Amino acid sequence: MLDKSIPYKRIIMKLDYEKNLSYDKNTLPQGYFFKMYEEGLEKEWAKTETKVLEFENEEKALSYFKKDLIPYKEQLKKRMVFVMKEDNIAVANACAWYINYKGMHQAQVHYVAVRPEYQGLGIGKAVFKEALSLFPIYEPGEDIYLHTQTWSYKAIKMYLKMGFQLIKDDSLGYHDKDYQEAVKILESIWDESTMKLLYQ
Repeated sequence: MLDKSIPYKRIIMKLDYEKNLSYDKNTLPQGYFFKMYEEGLEKEWAKTETKVLEFENEEKALSYFKKDLIPYKEQLKKRMVFVMKEDNIAVANACAWYINYKGMHQAQVHYVAVRPEYQGLGIGKAVFKEALSLFPIYEPGEDIYLHTQTWSYKAIKMYLKMGFQLIKDDSLGYHDKDYQEAVKILESIWDESTMKLLYQ
């Protein structure tokens, strides 16, 4: 869940595509399974994204999905993955997406979220890795970007451990970044061993 008690600064991270080929086989806790997007799961997506405070309410989240994502429904069926419980409730999601901006195409891992009551079970890492496994299929040879913010410092730590790095000079489509300011905020939160991940 987002920690909105700290200052908000935008962050862009990147994973070299060569580093996306060496992950172990993905595993989930017993009783959970992966499922690709199908019609109707947008309601579960809206619930999850609202629970992690990306949207004020489910109505706004669902409106965003219908406006910005439903036009690409066939792509979603191949690129958006959910973690489901046995009762067919989606508890997490992530997407092997892309952005086209001013003639540039970039691969982007997007919409990574785990419902708060299911965090700490390894589900976030699992759904993230599952999304990453789709990039060699649909975005071969492309470095993978993600746009995040200081409010997600717990997730950023996971991204760093998986090979992503904060970038200073590169960009992701129309997204701005606040590299120096973001690093200062992270320094005030993380211990020394975690900060070393920024510079490895």
